[in-house]
Amino acid sequence: MNNSLARAIALTFAAALSVNAAVRYKDAVFTSFNQVLNVKYGQAGTTALYLDYYEPAGDTVSKRAVVIWVHGGGFTGGDKGGDWQTFARNMTRFGYVSVSINYRLSSDYTGNTGQQDARAAVRWVRAKADSLRLDTSNIAIGGGSAGAIISMAVAYWEGPEGTSGNPGYSSAVHAVIDMWGWLHPVTEMEAGEPPIDIIHGTADETVPFAEGEAIHAQADAVGVPHVWRPLQGTGHSAYTYVISNLWWVTDFLYDYMIAGNTTPVTSGRAPAVMPRHGRAALTPKGATAPWQFDALGRAVTRRPHAPGVPALRVAQGTGDGTEALKAVSR
Repeated sequence: MNNSLARAIALTFAAALSVNAAVRYKDAVFTSFNQVLNVKYGQAGTTALYLDYYEPAGDTVSKRAVVIWVHGGGFTGGDKGGDWQTFARNMTRFGYVSVSINYRLSSDYTGNTGQQDARAAVRWVRAKADSLRLDTSNIAIGGGSAGAIISMAVAYWEGPEGTSGNPGYSSAVHAVIDMWGWLHPVTEMEAGEPPIDIIHGTADETVPFAEGEAIHAQADAVGVPHVWRPLQGTGHSAYTYVISNLWWVTDFLYDYMIAGNTTPVTSGRAPAVMPRHGRAALTPKGATAPWQFDALGRAVTRRPHAPGVPALRVAQGTGDGTEALKAVSR
């Protein structure tokens, strides 16, 4: 074999490896997680505030991006477990540290007390940055319904900060995931503010689809980078749908927070008929995710995984999270 042919083969092989190489935050590169449940992050009067903490097991990098999840429930109910535990655990597969928070429940439908508690959670992340190896320049917040409303308040309202804990740290975030929420007034979103992933069902009768359209229009008008994902024919609280298509979240975060994409808008639409899917699509037994769809609603196969990296499934715990517990306690 001559040198030129050998060199060409080597370059082709290297190119093939680079195409398949897994990229942290874009691909599922971890297979297990550590968790610490019911960590106190603040105090609001007589109410103690708790979060659940999840991190990739065996992770050694010095700074890890963070996603804070805020549950829904009409501001009067809901919990940091359930679907939010599933979101948080699966985000660790991509290299994120995730926290899922509880906040004060109230009949105050503006979400004011909740957003003050969520700000305290953002400040907690910064307060624990050294001991938990957290990247304070890459903090996202997201939620569904009331949790999305709270998340957008943290990102786009000017306050109030509240006194729920961890004073002296910023509550600024760098990206927002809005699942079927609203932003009132929508003009609180201004140029230069964090990018947002807007996911909303066209048949939502709880938070009307028009609310998602209004956020999309405002982001477009002021140049806030965003992804607009109308879910055709879908109602409220389609959590399983999003869990089964988690790339809607991970691709957004990678492009608009990790890589710093500043493209003003990327519009997309979900298929007119929802694919068959369910919680079983992401199970500890290892079933792979169902069909996924591109920005035009066309069915596509999953992005190829690097050799040895399994397809997306619910991450597996690695015991009692003793080392993580030591870190969050410092």
